[in-house]
Amino acid sequence: MILTMKALADAEIESLLAQPQLALDLLLPEGDDASDDPSLIDLDKAWHGIHYLFTGTAWNGELPLSALVVGGESLPDPDEEWGYGPPRVLRSVDVAACNAALEVLSDDDLAARFDPADMTAKEIYPEIWDRDPQEDDALGYLMEYVDVLRNFIRRACANEEGLVVALV
Repeated sequence: MILTMKALADAEIESLLAQPQLALDLLLPEGDDASDDPSLIDLDKAWHGIHYLFTGTAWNGELPLSALVVGGESLPDPDEEWGYGPPRVLRSVDVAACNAALEVLSDDDLAARFDPADMTAKEIYPEIWDRDPQEDDALGYLMEYVDVLRNFIRRACANEEGLVVALV
């Protein structure tokens, strides 16, 4: 499972709510479309670990930091298989709130929240947290994607964009 996000103007989000079948092509474009699109990212398998660092939980947490995994409005189900459910949309106001929360949450704060034993007990995907840190830098992996996410959210906020988010 990966978490993928596409930044869209609020008007485009409203259109997507009316035509949810378009979400698949937006979130999973074919060919070179994905690699050259700065409005599209995926967080690989780091999404759940990042959610844990943000909230201390597996599936809950307070908004706005929990918004990427559990927030927003679900798209009507277009009879597609979507992994952990249909995509969700966050409007630009939600993205701005997320950005503000991320701006005051330092890397040191996040690193202090990294608790491999608790993450393993809570079955945080991809369940690599009990590996030897000398051989596998799990925190480094998460922080690399936190940086990607921060930059993406910052850009979407600056452009007054919302997001469509899916676990696929």
